[in-house]
Amino acid sequence: MQTISHCEKHLTSVSLRRRSKRRLMAARNILERNGLFWSDSRILSAIARLYLARWKGRGQKSATARRYNRKVSKRYVRMAWYCERELYATLWQRTLHSGQSVSRILDLAIRVYMPRLLETILSQNVRTDSVGSRNLRYWQNRYKLRRNPQPPVFVSYQCKTEINRHDILRYVQEYRLIAHNSIPPTEQKKQADKAA
Repeated sequence: MQTISHCEKHLTSVSLRRRSKRRLMAARNILERNGLFWSDSRILSAIARLYLARWKGRGQKSATARRYNRKVSKRYVRMAWYCERELYATLWQRTLHSGQSVSRILDLAIRVYMPRLLETILSQNVRTDSVGSRNLRYWQNRYKLRRNPQPPVFVSYQCKTEINRHDILRYVQEYRLIAHNSIPPTEQKKQADKAA
């Protein structure tokens, strides 16, 4: 059984559309205006968790995961991504079932889920001045208009090889999405310290 902890980090790169890169930069600027200084890697990790929480597959497995970053055309920008190994292993498991690369998954997540991520983060009190209180009301109202708000999640990943012979390979991969509000407060603090 291979168990990956939250403390292990993974350095990789992803190729995003130029438009998605601009959306990522715009989201970072919005967070900075509200007093949150997040790196690109942290935003990508948060958007990847949101994608995993919202993803619904058909239970089928593709033939292979598509590769990326071999030849990147002028329409794409290559970015470094420093993330948790657990999160990357879970995303890689999803690529095997969807037939998409991690880059395309993140590209889709930025286009579809970035407003939801900003509403989730900024609907909490982040600034204490008058501008911050106006912004807080604005983001809270936007968050309340969501039909199905999703709580933040932690990712747990395990892989177990059951048979490994020259003619048979059988293994089981399992990941769990644990809602942030279902974890005891002491454990929440530990997980938040590890993620920071």
